[in-house]
Parts: sequence; C-alpha cells; structure tokens
Amino acid sequence: MKLQHITFSLVFLMSSCSSYTFKEMESIANRMGRFESKKHDSLVVPRLPISKTAIIASKEVRYPASVSSNRKVKLVQGFNNKKLYFSTMIQQYVKLQSYTEQHAPQITSCPHFHTTFLKLQEGHIVSSVNKQKWDKHYSSIATQDLVAHNPELALPATYNTHGPRVIDITDVSKKDSVQKALSIYLKKMHRELDQLCQSGTTDNYYTFENLYSSQEISLASASPQSIKVLLKTPVYLNEMLIKSLSKTSKKTISRRIASTEKSRTHNMDIFSEVNKRFKTAWFNTYINQL
Repeated sequence: MKLQHITFSLVFLMSSCSSYTFKEMESIANRMGRFESKKHDSLVVPRLPISKTAIIASKEVRYPASVSSNRKVKLVQGFNNKKLYFSTMIQQYVKLQSYTEQHAPQITSCPHFHTTFLKLQEGHIVSSVNKQKWDKHYSSIATQDLVAHNPELALPATYNTHGPRVIDITDVSKKDSVQKALSIYLKKMHRELDQLCQSGTTDNYYTFENLYSSQEISLASASPQSIKVLLKTPVYLNEMLIKSLSKTSKKTISRRIASTEKSRTHNMDIFSEVNKRFKTAWFNTYINQL
C-alpha cells in the first residue's frame, strides 16, 4: 500500500512537471540591454567648463516690493522644493521646444502633480510659445572657453550619455548638429518629466534637494566651485541653454494668429524663484556675460 502511494505521487509529480511551461531565463545580455536602454534615456547633465573671461562675482539683487502682490508669484513662492523643481523643469522644457525644428512630445497630464500642473496651465505660466529661428556661428577652433560660452556644444551628440559631445565629432559651424543634439536632450528631458509625473521623484530631483540642504558650500558666494556645484542639476544647465540660444533668435510669426490670439509668453519666470530660494541670483549675472 505504501509502495503504491509513493508510485502514485511520483507519477503525479512527473505529469505536473510535464504540463508546466517553464519561462525561459532572460539572458544577462538581454537584461544589460534593457538597463543600458534606460540609462541612455535618462537625463544626465553634461559637464561644462567655466568661462575664463566672464566675471564671477556676488551681486545683491533687490526685488520690487510690488512683485509680492502678483498672484502668479505668490503661487510659485508657495511651492515646496519638489513642486518648484517640477514647475521649473516643465517651463524650461516648453521654452527649449521653441528652439528645435523637430517635434518634441507634449506633457498633457501629470498624475503626481495634477493640481500644480493645472494651476500652471490656468495661469499661463506654462503655455505654448512661438518657434524661434536662431542662427549661431561658432569658431572653427574648439576650445574649452568656446564650450563654456555655448553650452549647447556640450550636449551629447548621440543617445549615449557618455558618448561624444557635439563639439567632439561634428562641424560646429553647422546648426544641424546642434539641432539633433537638442532634440535628443529634449526627449531625455521628457522622460525625466514623465518619471516625475508618475512617481514624484527622480535622481536629478534628489540632487536638487540635496543642493538646497547641503552645507558643503555657500551657494550665495559666487565662485567657479559654486558654478560647478549648480551645474550638477539640469535646471541651471537648462537656463544656460535658453540664454545661449535666445541671443541670436527671432520669433516665427504665424499668419493664422488673429488680433485676439496674441502669442502667450512666460510672464512668470519660475527659475527666478529658484535663484531667490537658493540665493544664486549672481548666476544670471554670470551667464548673461557668456
């Protein structure tokens, strides 16, 4: 009887195993491929050299007293650091879109920052802007100072974050190479925003938060070291890109714009609140010299 029971158990086990389809183990190569794909899509701030000619100096900035009565300013001032990072990033994303000829994906909803996103849209703090025509001419001699004054040349030329920069592999006198790099950067920026909208955090946000709370260096003191620290976060690099590309830009006028459909502009610059909160108003003085 005992022998029959054992035999029955073995038969049942064998039939169960034969009917069960084992999932093929994923190869290490496939897993690494998925990891590399995500890594290439992530937003990594490229390293920028510091200008040798621009004056780096602290400058006290006084804000007009009347500005505190502005409802949009009050809205942004009430944001915690997480909302401030998200709001700054999405406004910069929209601004940078105007400098690329290629289509960039839109942010239409944001579950984690739903109320914040709606308020930004309702106040036209984040809204569509006209395309900008720009035409910059770069020196044929590639130097560190050339990159310091033109941060778009430091953008990766391919999806590989650690690959060559625009200045390393292309003829920087041509606008097409910068356009391609900017398009790649915007796709990675969109992924960063999408991650923020879904989970509320990213690695870059934690860097931003740590920058605010860190006591390692006083950001209020202008110095090359302070600039290097600030440029570890995308919001400061984005501001440099916007300033650089806007120097030789012209708005594209659409014939379909009626008199009642005036072009919307960003009448509330969220980055100014970042400067105010981080005490880095001197950063604008630095990049305005580039």
